[in-house]
Amino acid sequence: MAHKQSVQLVFDIPLNNRGLQPADRELNTSWLDHRIAIMCKYTLPSLAEQTCQDFWVMFGVRRETLHYLKHHRMLRKALDSLSMASKTCFTSKPLAMDFRRPDGPLGASDYVLVAHLDSDDVYHPRAVGEMLGSGPFQGAPGKVAFRMQEVIRYARGYFLDDQTQRMHPYVSLRPPFFAQVLRWDDWLNPSVPILRHHANLKHCKRMRVISDKPRFIVTIHGRNKSSRFRGGHWGLLTDGQARRALGEFPSVLRLLKTRRGKKGKKR
Repeated sequence: MAHKQSVQLVFDIPLNNRGLQPADRELNTSWLDHRIAIMCKYTLPSLAEQTCQDFWVMFGVRRETLHYLKHHRMLRKALDSLSMASKTCFTSKPLAMDFRRPDGPLGASDYVLVAHLDSDDVYHPRAVGEMLGSGPFQGAPGKVAFRMQEVIRYARGYFLDDQTQRMHPYVSLRPPFFAQVLRWDDWLNPSVPILRHHANLKHCKRMRVISDKPRFIVTIHGRNKSSRFRGGHWGLLTDGQARRALGEFPSVLRLLKTRRGKKGKKR
């Protein structure tokens, strides 16, 4: 009888350690406060809505801001209210080896899926279950190179403007919604890097799409560095299409309804 693979999933959420921002901006508490506010509105509730709760969250931060972010009042309050505090970790090491160590929070398994998630984006509620159930995995040795590693990914989703609530579809073979498949030995190996940006997927040759349904939302909130709303290119969703699309993302739909209600009361 074939061995059933044991698999664990870790969300790798880079808060301010990707190097896309100027160094002074990544250290600026005002910018960090804004980023955390967006994450608490969109990203964390989408994880709390996952129909499968078998996952861990790893926040990647700059060493200089580690204490500030670990004790950030808004973030701590959100993690506690969403019952996620016990499965989160803040790491300031480039390879996250303080989280990947043998005596870390993960118990031994055959594979670890490291799912990338920007701190202002959203996964569909079925994402965790689909990723964990997308095996069997092959998991080539991580030390050989990115191109030999197995990567699972999504290809379809939406862009959402935080201010206007307009939406447009988004299709890409290399969007920032993917999971790197690591064998357990590679998860513990300091020489095996974590794929922290979807641009590096061009070096991977062992990738597969695990669902052809829209499974993510990229939020546009005015301080994005690499994402821009492109409704003219992709075509805007009508109000009816947007409502149906958001029906698949209950945490986002609930947030937008609440905001509309508050605006109505002000009038």
